[in-house]
Amino acid sequence: MEILKQIIPAMSEDSQILIDDLALPNTGVHWWSTCIDMQMYIMHGAMERTVDQWSALLDKAGLKVKEIKTYSPVMRNSVIVAVPK
Repeated sequence: MEILKQIIPAMSEDSQILIDDLALPNTGVHWWSTCIDMQMYIMHGAMERTVDQWSALLDKAGLKVKEIKTYSPVMRNSVIVAVPK
């Protein structure tokens, strides 16, 4: 979040930040994506984010989700397009 906050002053009104990461659905996650999430927790004490968690994180940084383009439906690999509020 701190890195995202530092980018905002350099952005214009039409700037976009592209984040390539998993954007899991809030419910009904495929078992394969769930396994990746569990591995993240076991190995790093971290987790993959849901769509709502991405929105909340970006909101705290002063950004908003413009759209999420999922290019791998099972794994939910996506490009999250964030813009200034």
